[in-house]
Amino acid sequence: MFVEFPPFNAIGDHAGTTTAGTVTLTKPAGARELMIQVLTQNARYCYGTVAPSATIGFQLAAGAAPVIIKLWLGTAIQLCAESGTASIQYQWGG
Repeated sequence: MFVEFPPFNAIGDHAGTTTAGTVTLTKPAGARELMIQVLTQNARYCYGTVAPSATIGFQLAAGAAPVIIKLWLGTAIQLCAESGTASIQYQWGG
């Protein structure tokens, strides 16, 4: 499968995390978007202070192509696995 993304200007380093609970990704200065991909186990995300759960939040399907989430000033993203442990790769962009 070929996936074409609009221009993406990376900020900082590519990162990864695993989570069985909730993890918060706080955007760095100048970031306006987040490219994210879940490798194992579906995950959910919410903006700001709302905590995601197995049934609350926008779903990121394991193994799907990376998605770009647009952000606004002061936004943090909270993630959690729907069950088990999710492996997540991400890159901030400006």
